[in-house]
Amino acid sequence: MHQKRPEDHGILPVSADLQRDYVDLSGNEPVIRERPALLGFDKTRILADDTDTATLRGLPSPCTVLVNGVAHTVDGGELALSCPLPIRLTVVIDAFPYLPFQEVVTCVSPSA
Repeated sequence: MHQKRPEDHGILPVSADLQRDYVDLSGNEPVIRERPALLGFDKTRILADDTDTATLRGLPSPCTVLVNGVAHTVDGGELALSCPLPIRLTVVIDAFPYLPFQEVVTCVSPSA
């Protein structure tokens, strides 16, 4: 049985966390990097008046965002949510190398 050594091709001589790290192949040499995390919306409770917004910045561009299970393509690195009716909006983003992201924005009646 052959055991691979760091000098073999395809093996990096450093440790990595399989959940939080990835191998960046964009340069001349592979590098272990920590997966970036999205910081979240600036607020998670907005008025259901179609004017108040919850904004998520720092998205990879373009990326696919699921809002209540419906896919939307977001360009420009920013997502702004508003809604005309009281509802909970579950936002899910899985855009490697970013860590998976999920957050709920609650739209409440302006009279509440």
